[in-house]
Amino acid sequence: MLIVGEDFVSFDRSTQAADFFYDNTAKKICTVRGNGVLGVTIKSVSSNDKDISFRLDDNGIVLKVKISPDLKHVCILRNQMSVEIIILLEDDLLTKPQSFLINSKIKASIINDIEWISDNTILLIMEKGLELRQINFDKKKSSLLKSISITPDWHAYFSEAKMLIAATGHSKNNLNPFLITRNNIQKLAMFDVDYGTSKNLETLSAENILITYIYKQLYCCVFRFTEVDSNIYLYEMTTNPSDIPFLKYILNYDHFGAVALHVVDNVLVLHCQEIKKSYLFDIGMDPNNMLQYPIISQTITVHDSFKNTFDEWETFIYSDVWITCHPNIIIDEGFAMVTSLRLDLSDIVNFFDNKMNYIRFYLNRKALRNSLLENICELTYKNSFKLENFTKMFNWFFAPSTEEPYRKVDVKQINIAHFILNPCLEKNFDKKFLINIALETLHVCNEYNIPIDLYFADVLVSILIKAKDYIRLEQLIQYKVIPDTKAFAFDFVSLENEYPPLAQLAMDILARIAKTPEPISEILINKGRLIEALKYMENHDPDKINVVKVIDAAIQSDNRQLKHAVAQYFANKKINHANEEVAETVNELLLKLNNIFTQEEIDKAINDYTTGTSAL
Repeated sequence: MLIVGEDFVSFDRSTQAADFFYDNTAKKICTVRGNGVLGVTIKSVSSNDKDISFRLDDNGIVLKVKISPDLKHVCILRNQMSVEIIILLEDDLLTKPQSFLINSKIKASIINDIEWISDNTILLIMEKGLELRQINFDKKKSSLLKSISITPDWHAYFSEAKMLIAATGHSKNNLNPFLITRNNIQKLAMFDVDYGTSKNLETLSAENILITYIYKQLYCCVFRFTEVDSNIYLYEMTTNPSDIPFLKYILNYDHFGAVALHVVDNVLVLHCQEIKKSYLFDIGMDPNNMLQYPIISQTITVHDSFKNTFDEWETFIYSDVWITCHPNIIIDEGFAMVTSLRLDLSDIVNFFDNKMNYIRFYLNRKALRNSLLENICELTYKNSFKLENFTKMFNWFFAPSTEEPYRKVDVKQINIAHFILNPCLEKNFDKKFLINIALETLHVCNEYNIPIDLYFADVLVSILIKAKDYIRLEQLIQYKVIPDTKAFAFDFVSLENEYPPLAQLAMDILARIAKTPEPISEILINKGRLIEALKYMENHDPDKINVVKVIDAAIQSDNRQLKHAVAQYFANKKINHANEEVAETVNELLLKLNNIFTQEEIDKAINDYTTGTSAL
């Protein structure tokens, strides 16, 4: 949901004795009381910077206030003929800070605005040109770095890209972009924008454009109004002087009346005052389509912090005195405070009828993956998805970043196993469908050369075993989809009674991965297959075989012929042990084993073995 009022900063209301200014570059709100004589207070909107307070001489009405990036200096515009530079001291309302004036190189030039480009560089936006000036605070003077002649009707500056747009032409829709660096002003290609034609909008104004980054791409957003429709044109811009900005997207919305635009986490949020509703656009949902429509619409929610502070908070939402600033700032003079808009994704799934759109929208946000995957699990349990939906979302998850430039949430196989497959398995969800989901995960990962994760394989094996889909499990083992591990081998051996081929597959796995013979011999001994264990032992170092356990298992067996066969094996094949203690134990057990038999039993066993009637 859209939330406002979680954090806010108060300021003095505009009166005859006080004025407030907002510096969109520094994100500061400034209150000037009595033209500065009664004090100037600068507060931060989007950071934890401490408040700045100082006093000025009364040299006239203050028109503009801009603070430097390092928070050590302030530009003040009073009479449009010169700029006053204030050198800030520690907060001290009793001591006036030092100051000096900066003038344009052209006498009598009218200065309309000022912008800080760096800690010691400012841009003068004048009636007939631009000047980039470097300031020497010690000498209290400035030097000209670059000047450009242009007569802008209005301008807009975007500090993140260091770009200024100056409007010219009869309709004021010829936009001239300039790239401002620390020592240069570079003119970029001019472009015309379509702002529509209506009785209420004869020319384009600065209030009807917004320069912003969306998914790291720079755009100029232009509100376009006609007698029959309203939309927003997005012109893609570059810093290459030879590239002309071009129309990339058209944001369509079905509304006439006062609107405002914010950008929150690459989402364009269009506020419509009359209907008290906000439309959310995400060009990353369908980036190849020029025509864009709202993904969802919402009404802004007021945070409890705001409600507990202001009794008349209900009148704040979509107020007609709102001043909206890039990217998500709201200034309300009636409440005398500045706040910000936040996009909360915790319950946004409920606003999407198409849950695949929800997943795509969430993936494009800077958010935690846990909430997304938990919601997918819940929707899976409610049978909201078909297998083809999982194929699509897994491609979103696992495609390389070159194919998914808008994706911000990182999802891996282990996350799917932990947050989707395992919980659904515990809820006794359709195991056959879970198997298909897991196999589709592996299929998509294989397309992108992503190896199977061991934990994912473990969950897949668990699902197959609980579903008793042993044939599929056998196929996955044979085709090496399930990785060879000792743990899997032991699991498969335990399933021999239910599906005998798994035991041999387990032995094959151990033969491939076992660096020592103990695991295989251990399995054979535990299953009472002592003859196989003895044959296996012939090819390996006896010190690495648990001979003691073989003989002991024979002693414990109820099969007397098996007992004799083991005894005869050791009688005919002398095994020398490097460990004397083990050798002594073996001899003691063999003596015990041999003492079990009478001569008559031995003769009968030999006869049965030679005639082929032995049970072994």
